[in-house]
Amino acid sequence: MTPHQLHRVDGELSDRTEIVAANEAGSSAEKLGNEWQLAKDSIRYVLRDSGTTIRPQRRLTSDGIDHAATSYRNRESLHRIGKRLGGRGPPGS
Repeated sequence: MTPHQLHRVDGELSDRTEIVAANEAGSSAEKLGNEWQLAKDSIRYVLRDSGTTIRPQRRLTSDGIDHAATSYRNRESLHRIGKRLGGRGPPGS
């Protein structure tokens, strides 16, 4: 996939609507950052500045952390642990 090029018009991003629409369609700030060659925080700024509600990031519970640590000590791969605990895996996976 070719990254999008960011365009500025009078110092403003002219592509805000595309970024907001992609986020509302389910794309994460991290994925949009990769596509637009921007930091995740920059994407989140564009979304907040456009009035978009930022989805909360998933966090593991204490039990989930303990389970992941035990699985890792038992030589389970981080990829498999992440998938089981609801992670998306590496980009493109």
